[in-house]
Amino acid sequence: MVTQTELAVGIVLPIVGGFLNSVWNLPGNVATSDMIRVVRRPAEESGWCWEHFWMVNQGVSIVLNLAYILPHLGVDNLHHAIVSSSSSGLAAIIVASFTWGFGTIGFGLALRLVGIGLGTALCMSVIVIMGVVWGFIFGGGVPTGAAGALILTGVVVAIIGFGMLGRAVHLREVGRTRRSETSGESKQEHGSGQEMSCASTNLGIDMKEVDESMKFVVVEPSSPNFPASSKSAFAAEGGGEAERRPEEPRRRTLSPLQSVGFCMVAGIFASSLQLAFVIGDSLTQQLLALGISKLFAQDAIWLFAFCLAGVVNCSYAGFLITRKQNWAEFVRPDERLLISWRNSILSGARLR
Repeated sequence: MVTQTELAVGIVLPIVGGFLNSVWNLPGNVATSDMIRVVRRPAEESGWCWEHFWMVNQGVSIVLNLAYILPHLGVDNLHHAIVSSSSSGLAAIIVASFTWGFGTIGFGLALRLVGIGLGTALCMSVIVIMGVVWGFIFGGGVPTGAAGALILTGVVVAIIGFGMLGRAVHLREVGRTRRSETSGESKQEHGSGQEMSCASTNLGIDMKEVDESMKFVVVEPSSPNFPASSKSAFAAEGGGEAERRPEEPRRRTLSPLQSVGFCMVAGIFASSLQLAFVIGDSLTQQLLALGISKLFAQDAIWLFAFCLAGVVNCSYAGFLITRKQNWAEFVRPDERLLISWRNSILSGARLR
């Protein structure tokens, strides 16, 4: 029988967790206030990029989960439960945890593509739907009666919501196109509506491409920008051709349909966390048999999920940092260095 205290905790904790899950990525958004923001803006020459924030965020989540779960479960109990569980069940948990790691990377990239509000809602809609699907396939089906009706109602609402959100992404893009045409702008911003710091490499996606027909800016010899050392050479050649220099390459953008599709794929991968809980029942049962309360028995799956997914995320962030050769940003003296460390750590702390 569920007590009133357990019922109250069961209601309050999801509300608190949902709020934290909606704001944890704010430090990684260039549009947030300077007190919260970690990543640098295009006009700033120093500071962290998205991958620096992501590595600290994920690293902190690994450390905090180990510090929280191990004392409650006990190392000996956890070892005994792992040894006693079926190898196929453990392998499934490990695969689902790694898959969730790629899903969290995709989740972060989705927020940068369509913005925190739309990106979170789109991905979470898919996660809700796939959570029910995984339970139906691997967990013995959907409950019948009133409980089953409520679950199916939630799925229908999530599907409708996903469609409406996808429509919102399309309408936003249409509005931007019209404003761009009205104002005579030659370049169109796409995605979350913000300038993206380190855009070409933060996502690990080639966001820029060079047009086959390069555009050039002609610099006349009479221009003050024309190098003085070149004027004599230019005159000696009879003026033949003016010096030409290429413009910045144009940024490649995703269409609204492609952006929504990316959010869908990210949500499917991110739903692997629910799959880990569905297929990890043997590990949970072993811990229950050892006297571990049901409240903490499932934390063993959290331990696998956060640690293995964290390794995937930290490896991805490390790859981006290595490619850009900017590891020094973690310790480079800067007026925002302390803020970057503080907010990245606090953002990772919510993951527990």
